[in-house]
Amino acid sequence: MITPTPEYSTSLVKYDAARTALAEASRIDDVKDIRDKAVAMQAYARQAKDGELIGYATEIRMRAERRAGELLAEMKEKGERERAGGSHSNTVLPRLPDLDISKMQSSRWQKLAATPDVEFEAKVETAKKKMVAAVDGTTAAQMVQQTITNEHYTPSKYVEAARLVMGGIDLDPASCAEANETVKAKRFFSDNEDGLQQSWSGRVWLNPPYGGNSANFIEKLSSSLGDVTQAVVLVNSNCTDTKWFQTLWDGLLCFTDHRINFYGGEERSGSTHGSVFVYFGNHPEKFIKHFKQFGPIVRRVEE
Repeated sequence: MITPTPEYSTSLVKYDAARTALAEASRIDDVKDIRDKAVAMQAYARQAKDGELIGYATEIRMRAERRAGELLAEMKEKGERERAGGSHSNTVLPRLPDLDISKMQSSRWQKLAATPDVEFEAKVETAKKKMVAAVDGTTAAQMVQQTITNEHYTPSKYVEAARLVMGGIDLDPASCAEANETVKAKRFFSDNEDGLQQSWSGRVWLNPPYGGNSANFIEKLSSSLGDVTQAVVLVNSNCTDTKWFQTLWDGLLCFTDHRINFYGGEERSGSTHGSVFVYFGNHPEKFIKHFKQFGPIVRRVEE
């Protein structure tokens, strides 16, 4: 159990002071220290069911990650300038492992740093509301509490199974550059491109974004079948009673016998619910072969 300390109270609960400290910070180590304390305070606030505290901690964590992204981008630009100018500076720029920052974190934090102020502030408010709702135990929170963003990327073993079933992945319509490092789709659509407004075709991997968007993506997939020759879809198993999920019963379903540890967005140790993989295509035997390791395979019985 994490016990709050006066240090946490000073840095996090008095978040105005923490925001000032972040704005003035010029060392990544200092920013990361504030960020790590905010993550710890989030964990404590969830245990204590303290909505106000988790709101403060969530905001400070996101602002710290954005500030770290700014400093990482500055560090990258400095290195590029020196190399372009043939400089032989004695300054040794720290590497990510030295900073205890993963490549994934660096990419995501720099993305936050590049987000326009208005959009970033909206992200902060949305994240706070979701985290507070999760502490309150509302139904909406149960659907989104594993992530404070819509980002929940699938581990490679599941994507590789889908690749073996379909023989490749032509399109991921709800993705980003970071997620596509694992999916390796020939094409992907990011938030900016809005996959719902694009044409879908070929072999599709679909892990719809959280935040109430699953219905729209499943509807889009359903209307695209034909141009879409095969598809593997991954959705929340808590949604079987929804109208949009009924369409998925036309496919072959694998209900996981475990919880998937997604990555991206908020760090977490595991999902809060089970998942369902759904296959559409002409190779059901391949889906059964490669997905039965993840859980029972079922299909709707027609009388």
